[in-house]
Amino acid sequence: MATILEIARRLNISHSTVSRVLSGQSTTPISEETRRRVLHAAQEMGYSPNLAARSMRDSRSNLVALFASPLAGIWSGISPDIVRKAVPVLQEHGLDAFFAFSVERNIDEIPPLPAWKYDASLILQHPTRETIDRVKVSRKPCIAINELIPGFSCVLSDEAEGVRQAVAHLVALGHRRIAYANATGNMHLPHYSIEERHSAYLNVMQDFGLAPLPGHDIRPHDGDRVEFVRQVYLSERATAILSYDHVIAMDLFSAASELRYRIPTDLSLISFNDAFPLERLNPPISIINLKGNEMGISAANALIDQIKAGKPAPPSITRIKPEFRERRSTSSPRNQA
Repeated sequence: MATILEIARRLNISHSTVSRVLSGQSTTPISEETRRRVLHAAQEMGYSPNLAARSMRDSRSNLVALFASPLAGIWSGISPDIVRKAVPVLQEHGLDAFFAFSVERNIDEIPPLPAWKYDASLILQHPTRETIDRVKVSRKPCIAINELIPGFSCVLSDEAEGVRQAVAHLVALGHRRIAYANATGNMHLPHYSIEERHSAYLNVMQDFGLAPLPGHDIRPHDGDRVEFVRQVYLSERATAILSYDHVIAMDLFSAASELRYRIPTDLSLISFNDAFPLERLNPPISIINLKGNEMGISAANALIDQIKAGKPAPPSITRIKPEFRERRSTSSPRNQA
């Protein structure tokens, strides 16, 4: 990987000239021919800017930090869709992005995160307390995506609308005994969607004149769904189950198979999150698509507005409407009490 000094030596021009061309921030006139030669040599020699060094030197880094939890990561749920769409929007406005992973530590014992300068940040799901504190202290523009943080502007899914679409679909098919498979206690970290989806299930069922089935408020710690499926099917005469997420939906699918219950003949199944491998199961699972791509675009545009304004905006919440996608895991109930 070439350095600025190596490019300057190759072209027999000054180090400062090369630096001004590559930084794009020169106030001194530089001929178009020299600019062309520098850029061509930089590409040919594999030059890559030292972002950390640049950020130490300049008042603006043109960098956006994407803070991600080492536990939740960036590769599960809707996080890949969020990042896949947010980063190109930032790049269209001349901004680069980097990931910063952190773990909980005493905020007084370590230097600020990250070690180099950044102009703004996007916070993904399950940030550490340390990350939240650092960003608050920095007073830099920031948007939280798929995470509800008091005092921050947040882009979230309209969880209640997702539940309503799913229940409406099942009711239209003739279902009246609809169970809810809540989040587990050991697999799911605290998240705004857990309470919102559960509350929405209770409210939407009431709106349709239906009674919530027992078990909706239980968050098991062992991840075993066999007994849950057995109970809601045999004791509660459930004909459909709404799953909190794709991980639980896989447990339900496996439990139904173990109990020899057929999906959707015996039990219809709908899950939040369009994540692997729900679409490849037989039958593929109907889902509530949270539209992580739209969340990423919305958050990136909101962040750019804050950067242009030079300060964070007053805290606000933007809700992205999800979309129900019917596959082959739902059908009219065979028997309805």
